[in-house]
Amino acid sequence: MLRVSPAGTLILLVDDFDDAREMYSESLTFYGYRVTSAGDAATAIEMAVEQQPDLILMDAALPGMSGWDATRALKADARTRNIPLLMLTGHVLTESKERAANAGADGLIPKPCLPDELVREIEAVLKRWPSRVPGTSAEGRRNQAREAAGETADRLAKGRAQQDTKRRRAKKR
Repeated sequence: MLRVSPAGTLILLVDDFDDAREMYSESLTFYGYRVTSAGDAATAIEMAVEQQPDLILMDAALPGMSGWDATRALKADARTRNIPLLMLTGHVLTESKERAANAGADGLIPKPCLPDELVREIEAVLKRWPSRVPGTSAEGRRNQAREAAGETADRLAKGRAQQDTKRRRAKKR
């Protein structure tokens, strides 16, 4: 049985076909992922830098810059090299896995694929990149820090209120 993704995992889905983006996006959302998407490599690179997703799903065949070239560019950039990336391709050849690895991809998924197969691959990659799982990612760490700060502020306020109550009681005596 598949484990539903932790809330907050952001996936950047890159595919030039609207129908494919919609289908994968709906499936991943159903499994608990947050999804953002791009229809071309240049937009995907900009979004990866700005949004720092937890994982990128990159179609290999894109107009203009290919998914292979976009993957190489993302893995060469210090701002995005540590984002796990899975290649999606409808042209699975014997050398496709090697080509994906040479481009810097963390795996290759043949298209079309069933949603639960896609989620299994995503989860397998995220297990190899624990720093990208929400709660350990930069966003997750920031959220935990905010929650901890809020809890500390609540405890301090409660402590002050208790001290004020004790002072009032002491004055009445």
